[in-house]
Amino acid sequence: MCLVEINNNNLKPIASCAMPINNNLEIKTNTPFLKKIKENILEFLLINHPLDCPICDQGGECDLQDQTRIYGKDYSRFLNFKRSIENKNCNPLIKTLMTRCIHCTRCIRFITEITGTKNLLNLGKGLEMEIGTYINTNFNSELIGNIVDLCPVGALTSKPYAFKTRSWELKSFESIDIFDAIGSNIRIDTKNSEIIRILPRINEEINDEWISDKIRFAFDGLKIQRLNTPFININQKLIPISWKKIFFIIKEIFKKIKSEFLIFLNGNLLDSESLLLLKDLGKKIGCKNIECKQDKIKIENDFRINYLTNINLKNLEKIDCCLLIGTNPQIEAPILNLNLFKTKFNNNINIGFIGPLITLNYNFIYLGKKLNSLLQIIEGKSFFCKFLRKAKFPSIIFGLNSLKIFFNNKIFLNIFNILKNMINIFTFNWNGFNLLHYNVSKISSLDFNLQSSYNSILNYSNTSIEKNLRKFQLLYFLEIDELSKFIINKNSILIYQGHHNDKITSKVNFILPGSCFTEKNSTFINTEGRIKNTKLIFYPPGQAKEDYKIIYSLAEILSLNFNFNNNFNLKNRFLEICPFFNFLNILITSFNLFIINKWLFFHSNFHKLFYNFSFFIIFTNFYCTDSISRASKLMNICTIYNKNSNLKLDTLSL
Repeated sequence: MCLVEINNNNLKPIASCAMPINNNLEIKTNTPFLKKIKENILEFLLINHPLDCPICDQGGECDLQDQTRIYGKDYSRFLNFKRSIENKNCNPLIKTLMTRCIHCTRCIRFITEITGTKNLLNLGKGLEMEIGTYINTNFNSELIGNIVDLCPVGALTSKPYAFKTRSWELKSFESIDIFDAIGSNIRIDTKNSEIIRILPRINEEINDEWISDKIRFAFDGLKIQRLNTPFININQKLIPISWKKIFFIIKEIFKKIKSEFLIFLNGNLLDSESLLLLKDLGKKIGCKNIECKQDKIKIENDFRINYLTNINLKNLEKIDCCLLIGTNPQIEAPILNLNLFKTKFNNNINIGFIGPLITLNYNFIYLGKKLNSLLQIIEGKSFFCKFLRKAKFPSIIFGLNSLKIFFNNKIFLNIFNILKNMINIFTFNWNGFNLLHYNVSKISSLDFNLQSSYNSILNYSNTSIEKNLRKFQLLYFLEIDELSKFIINKNSILIYQGHHNDKITSKVNFILPGSCFTEKNSTFINTEGRIKNTKLIFYPPGQAKEDYKIIYSLAEILSLNFNFNNNFNLKNRFLEICPFFNFLNILITSFNLFIINKWLFFHSNFHKLFYNFSFFIIFTNFYCTDSISRASKLMNICTIYNKNSNLKLDTLSL
């Protein structure tokens, strides 16, 4: 449909997308001859395409409908029977109607060049041609839902969206993906009081036009297992209670417990407003135990460079050598992994990996799973060192969970210092050190310094790295997913503030129902340090409240004077602590170097204690990583499907 006429070629039209521009060209785009040619091409494309627009989920957003309205004829000359192709049941997320396919091959190019799975191809020739797989294989990718947006004719559509509504009936809201630390831009389409679908918004600096399957399809978890009223646990039974009564009881408890025996623990889905109020609440009551280290990792936050992914996601295309340490980017950050695959696909760079053996959608050099492998690189004994030394733009990506192996933060900083001196990880315009976070609230927590005393709370030993909270009499959990990772005194009082009835709720004494990201105007910071916003789409269900309002109400009950009581004033409070909060969606780069005291790194005790410690990966299941995705029926179906790919999809009904 991009044919044009050129002055020096009167024999046939030229495809403008493939024609180089030269001097003195006279290009015609709208002549009777071109119009006739485009009509014929469109008629040819529609020879076998069924006339089922009234029942097609692509209706209203179909490229073929738009082209037909402009160039199509009002009658058909094709009198034979249209061919039909059997549909493929290849994924619990994608609905296929292959009779509609016009063989544009967009899905094949996406599968091959973007996801790297390579299990979708053209089969047959001529009239027998169809798109499918050689054998009955399935689509296994964290980004496979994007082929729904690519398909121009409705041959590939979304199963959860099928036959629900029309595009012109939807109301759209802008938001971000809070299921990982990338913060991809999304569009939430709603009808009445229900989310119908979630689509990507184009952002060339972060996610281009792609989003992960988790944010695209897990929205059904936002209305399942929701906490909509305060509860009190009496004899292992949760009894509903009013806000007034539960706040009165909590007030009396706070009065009886000294601040040194109180701890606040914040989780992975909290917005910056709630974290800031939590910091001020702890300061007002004299509590220094405000903790974001559920992953048991202490990070030096004097400079933001210490805890950010310092390479802009788009700059991943520039790197010529990459070392992954204790991270699985395909699960922890699919959008970042997409850019890594793109760089590998286009430039064939060397990617090294240290950690437990995993499968990625590109080839990598496996260097081992123990700290010994990293020490060999530091000492220059590993063959991978030659790739790092030659690289002009090297990159090292530490998984946040990999830092658990460094029980002493000073050890980690000196490992980094040696790596920095060995290769050109820092230059005038390049910073190749990256710490990849897996949750969206970690950067805000570090910006606000919500890290309590390292040695007083964490109890590390050679055999156990569990969090020791036995000394605390009152524990306040904000969005903490589960209790099994903590060692807690049986007589301690537990308060949980969150939005889902998850693993922790049956074990706490008090439950304060909070709000999800679609139910508040809130601020998040992604792993690059960008400021991102979500919008209030629905009000929280029942008696649930926005998280920052619950914390503010608690401060009022305790007679603490806060100078701000609404979201607008909170934004001004942000600027008092961190001036960069004024730069919405803008990347603030920093090239400050570490200031590290000299410390003997290579000594015998270090080798004896840590030489054989293994790196490990925090997530093995992409689909169920938090309270929202665990509540999603569709994400649980995907989990079962991935564990047993031979399972027939007919048994996994929606």
